[in-house]
Amino acid sequence: MQKTEHNSINVEKVDSGEYLQDGEPLQIDASGPFYTAESGDTESVHDALSSANEDGGTVYVPPGTYEMEGEDEWFVIREDVTFWAADGAQFVRTDPDLKAMIVNGSPDDAPGGYDGESNVTVKGGEWVGNYDEFGTTVTVIAMGHAENVTVKDVEVRDVGCGWHNVEFNAIRNGKLIDSFLHEYYDGASEDINGSDELFEIDRSSSGGFPFFDGGFDDTHCEDIEVRGCRFENTDGIGVGTHSTTDGEVYENITIENCEFYDIGGYAIRGLKWIDVTVRNCKFKDFWRNTFNANTDHDDRIENIVIDGCTFRSGERALRVGNFNDDEQFTHDACVTDCSAYDMENNAFGFDHVKDCSIKGCHVENGAQAGVWFYGDTENATAVGCTFENTATDDESSINVGGGEGDVTDVHISGCHPETVDIRSDTDGVIVTGNFIDDSISDDGSNVEIYNNFIDGLFVEDGIA
Repeated sequence: MQKTEHNSINVEKVDSGEYLQDGEPLQIDASGPFYTAESGDTESVHDALSSANEDGGTVYVPPGTYEMEGEDEWFVIREDVTFWAADGAQFVRTDPDLKAMIVNGSPDDAPGGYDGESNVTVKGGEWVGNYDEFGTTVTVIAMGHAENVTVKDVEVRDVGCGWHNVEFNAIRNGKLIDSFLHEYYDGASEDINGSDELFEIDRSSSGGFPFFDGGFDDTHCEDIEVRGCRFENTDGIGVGTHSTTDGEVYENITIENCEFYDIGGYAIRGLKWIDVTVRNCKFKDFWRNTFNANTDHDDRIENIVIDGCTFRSGERALRVGNFNDDEQFTHDACVTDCSAYDMENNAFGFDHVKDCSIKGCHVENGAQAGVWFYGDTENATAVGCTFENTATDDESSINVGGGEGDVTDVHISGCHPETVDIRSDTDGVIVTGNFIDDSISDDGSNVEIYNNFIDGLFVEDGIA
């Protein structure tokens, strides 16, 4: 282990040019002490962390393979420490009983709230859980009861069966940046209550992360950012939550510029998330995305923004709402400038949602409805949406009504659907200024249909 005090240090000065990246000196910016491990020497990584953990600082891990064994011999990172793994640094779990690979703290700490080991960064490295070889569970990178936590530039793979590649548990101001999480096995792909996330956003509970025994105080995550990440090849879920409690929500979740490919279950599952933004993400070969409460709790679920996303080859692009729960609603959901191709079911569904809108979206080659408002949804708007090859014998490009309860106060304007179906369990629907290729059906109450082009003809009032 080597140490030097610095503010901005070039690794070449630490060890006569031993640590180069692409033939150039690797620049490391950090405050406080700087420690380096020896290439391929796992014990030296533990030693460097032990030294840095005393007063903070940066631990630099050079290229090499680091085998990790021992039931509780994960790396421990503490307050004000940055763990920087160089390109070419690989960490491999070689013990089937090892349950984590890097954790901010130890079981003896028992922190509560956000008072654990905070201001930590894990940067870089290929982390291999070896679930496929051992068949035993591991959460590779686990951060709990802390604030200001960043995980970036990591690749984490080969995990499974209800544990996670990366977990944030009771974290405030947490970031997962520019990382690749993949190879998750034995997940329950379509179980709304499954616990099979590549990246889990969780609360502190006795059924949650086991390495913070005694700190089970229902602290939830808030202010979580996921940017520039790729999630791929899982039987289970990409990003999500599976644990909820009455009176608490996960707040201010942002997912931007991410990719989700070959996801057997939910690409994103936002249970009891509020103030959510999903922007400029790509989804392909997945099951669906959902944002809802899915509980008997009375907490208000609100402010869901989905913007600029592309969905290809899924069961549903997006389902917002609470799935036939007569008492619980999601509020204020907005979907803008998204595209959905080759969905097996409804592309965009709103179920038990109050105040929702879908604007400027495109749906193509759907097996069922392109947009569907149903299940007691209130005050819904579809504006400027286009559809191609979405209408079937049973479903229309835009469906209004269906499910449990009545749909009320819906406004459809500036859209170009093939067909529109207003069903009997609707009240207060306005359809105006649309280009409808084929037909519109109306079995609702208090419906106004005017100034539309229908089957090539301008219809001032009515459906024909």
